[in-house]
Amino acid sequence: MSQKWVRLKKYCEESGEPDRTVMKKLEGGYYRLGIHLKKDPAVNCWWVNTEAVDEWLDKAITRG
Repeated sequence: MSQKWVRLKKYCEESGEPDRTVMKKLEGGYYRLGIHLKKDPAVNCWWVNTEAVDEWLDKAITRG
């Protein structure tokens, strides 16, 4: 993905990761609010920082 912040729906479509899984990672402390995800309260929409998620994945794979 070329954009840094994309709507959750677009991220899920392009990555194949279900939105429930993304939200569970946030709730479980794997993703951090403001770094990996943010919510636009004006339109009740979640946004995903694809660069931060890629960095998190690279570190998770290295540790795993």
